[in-house]
Amino acid sequence: MVPREITEPLYRIFKGYTSNSLDMFSPLNDQVAMAKWTKILRTKPLRELQDEDLQYYAFKAMTTWGEVDAFKYFLPRILELISRHEWTGLDVEIVFGKLAYGHWKTWPQKERETVNTFCTAFWQNLVETENHLADSQISAHLRGFLEAGIDLPPLLDTWLKADSETAVCRLCHFIETQEHDILKRGRFGWSQEHRQEHGAALQQWLRSDAMKKHLSDCFFRYADTPSAEIISRALQIVE
Repeated sequence: MVPREITEPLYRIFKGYTSNSLDMFSPLNDQVAMAKWTKILRTKPLRELQDEDLQYYAFKAMTTWGEVDAFKYFLPRILELISRHEWTGLDVEIVFGKLAYGHWKTWPQKERETVNTFCTAFWQNLVETENHLADSQISAHLRGFLEAGIDLPPLLDTWLKADSETAVCRLCHFIETQEHDILKRGRFGWSQEHRQEHGAALQQWLRSDAMKKHLSDCFFRYADTPSAEIISRALQIVE
């Protein structure tokens, strides 16, 4: 989980927004369902909302339900829940895609900086955490970050510099599971517009001399541990 000092600024910066625009939604939405979810979102305090309370809203936010002000109101809690590294009903790719849809890079400077700071800390935590759920989550989070327009090079630089056994094994797991898409098909993500671009950048990174040296150094560092096997497999893939 991302430390509380990283999530608290989200609540402080976005505290001026309200959920008033929840009353605005597409007439094509199920009226009964909308009434049910609106009641849930308005009767619980923001910090007490759980994944199951927000997943329906997160899927429809701004596209067919509410405006950007409501999204900003719920955003701190949504990001806090995602940062817990637990199984969640919140689809991280959809959530970060909503940031792009809401044109977050045009928001006031303090809001942009706070979102960026959270994402940077979240990524560092995701790379290093001992919670092994992150092994299966990290690809989805990276796709989500890219969909939101978070710069890729700093994310990759952070991962390459992380040489703890956990971070290295997470990287190797990523290489194995994404080999087909990135290294063989040259694509990454679900955005038709950007997946070839992102795939090419990741392919170049994975096949770089710096990556090969990093994995080779880590193989010898952890040669006497069970991690050596997965590091060896990953090294063979990128070579």
